[in-house]
Amino acid sequence: MKVLFRWKACSRSKSIESFIIDKASEFEHFNFLNQNIKFEVIHYQKQDVFKIRINLAAKTSKKILRAEAAAENIYTAINNAFIKIEDQIRKVKTKIINKRSVK
Repeated sequence: MKVLFRWKACSRSKSIESFIIDKASEFEHFNFLNQNIKFEVIHYQKQDVFKIRINLAAKTSKKILRAEAAAENIYTAINNAFIKIEDQIRKVKTKIINKRSVK
């Protein structure tokens, strides 16, 4: 799985990248997902908030799955974004399973 990063208004961190890559490796067993995951890490200095955006493509439905979460702690924002994207992945997987069972 290829993980692409974009850092905005904050410095690049290897520890955060490895944390995200470890969490993203959980998606490798979903064969209906594209192998590219895009992460955007944004720091809003005025509010002292980190925002994480995840973009992931589904091969079968040709949909882009997106998740966004914000928190004062970057790791909390990452975990919340992963929770949201996992919910979307489950929905797509359920639709795929339902289509197969109807045929």
